Amino acid sequence: MRRSNNRLKERGAVSLVAAVSMVGLLGFTGMAVDAGYLQWTQVRIQDATDAAAQAALIELENGNSDWVAAGRNAAAMNGFTNGSGGVTVTINNPPTMAT
Repeated sequence: MRRSNNRLKERGAVSLVAAVSMVGLLGFTGMAVDAGYLQWTQVRIQDATDAAAQAALIELENGNSDWVAAGRNAAAMNGFTNGSGGVTVTINNPPTMAT
């Protein structure tokens, strides 16, 4: 009889360990998704920045005085419209170092 009492005491231990493990796995999965989203957003911002700088430079080299508008238009085409949704697109000549 003693042997069956031990089995009854251990019953459900696997379920408890599985439940605790699932909480940890879901936490790490959430962190991975968040990190991926942040990296994707950073790449989008960098792409828009590069496009805006190149468009402004082309207009500036061609002698057009509206090179800031060209840069802002390129940023808008990449999803970052100046003055919309808290976005500010600033183009400096000469370029400044961001801090």
